Amino acid sequence: MKAGDGGSGMQLQIALLPSADIEVVPGSHLRWDTADDYAIRKADGLTHNRSNDMPGATRVFQQPGDAVLVSALMIHRGRYHRQPPRRTLMPTYTKTSEPWFDSFSDQPWFLSAGYRAHLSPQADTFFERFIAQYRSDWLRTAATPTPSGQRRGK
Repeated sequence: MKAGDGGSGMQLQIALLPSADIEVVPGSHLRWDTADDYAIRKADGLTHNRSNDMPGATRVFQQPGDAVLVSALMIHRGRYHRQPPRRTLMPTYTKTSEPWFDSFSDQPWFLSAGYRAHLSPQADTFFERFIAQYRSDWLRTAATPTPSGQRRGK
């Protein structure tokens, strides 16, 4: 792996509430998953991915406004649970020539009438590029049935 490979974006995580829910494995951007990494992250239908025993992980403690910048190639995860709630802004930056569409960029509500009405003109301009990049993906996935036969968002 090297910089410039697909998926080599940078993820910025900004805490809105105190949080200890980001874990990263230092140096993992230079290698593939070990057997232990794979077991905790992917094995057995993801049954272990909420374990507190992620090999080699360092937990990052944040106060509101603290930011963490992580290479998308690093083994990292956010821990999600009901209490305490995790509230984090998490934009991922990639080259415009290598956009990455996944569950984090799948935000079709940006196309809803009035969704951005409360934004300042500067913030709205900022989001226009995001919307232009992903609009076709949002429209395509909105028309794709889910396993239950429902259309997304309905």
